[in-house]
Amino acid sequence: MDFEFDFDDPESDLPAVAPELLTPQEMVDLFARKAKPRLLELLKLKVPHLYDETPGRDGAITATTFGDLRLKLQRTSQPYRGMDRFANEEKVLGFVINPGLLPIVKAMTFASQGKRLVVTRKIAPANSDKGAVADVDGFGIRVLLRFDAETEEHLVVWEWLSGVI
Repeated sequence: MDFEFDFDDPESDLPAVAPELLTPQEMVDLFARKAKPRLLELLKLKVPHLYDETPGRDGAITATTFGDLRLKLQRTSQPYRGMDRFANEEKVLGFVINPGLLPIVKAMTFASQGKRLVVTRKIAPANSDKGAVADVDGFGIRVLLRFDAETEEHLVVWEWLSGVI
């Protein structure tokens, strides 16, 4: 399923040709690209952050200078009817990126209180993955976009693989 967008902001890093049909993969790539700077604005950790580029799943173990750490996969999702409503950068940030990132930032910030290190790890693909997938560079966060024919909604799923020590 393609999405039609009408973009009128020349400063935006959204696709420049208007109107343009975005594939689900292009859409999720856009979400991941826009999420990183917003995540850096929101995530104010008081402990160091270590990113492990080795793909892993729930229960993966990462070795740190403080010892081995078992990571936990967490997820949040948002259903949307009519993804084409997000026709400008402000709407993408306000209605997709922020609601996806806020639970992640809250979870990481809360978990890191009184700890020495936050570890995130790239999430390995799963056989159950359906739809388009993109990773947020430098963090163990990925975004999935799939269409649920039963509810006729698009589902944006945010997953993160992290742990604290």
